[in-house]
Amino acid sequence: MYQKMLPWLSSLFLGLIVSACNPFKNMAPDSTDIQTRLLAKRGEIPDPYPLYCYQTLGEKMCYEKPLKNGDPRLAGYYGPPPRQYE
Repeated sequence: MYQKMLPWLSSLFLGLIVSACNPFKNMAPDSTDIQTRLLAKRGEIPDPYPLYCYQTLGEKMCYEKPLKNGDPRLAGYYGPPPRQYE
């Protein structure tokens, strides 16, 4: 009976030993390291251009500037409100 359990017990024992001897556990970055080193600086990322999407018969069409006369088909936008351009 012990001979059938020996491979299973030995793999369990080996797994416990290897997980306890992790030489890299102190090298894991904390949240401040991630914010300062790994993430891009705010000024390096350009702001996305405005986007105005209108519902058409088939699908939504998006433009960089809103259509004139406050088109009622406006489905959504990203950027300044469309009234700013009137």
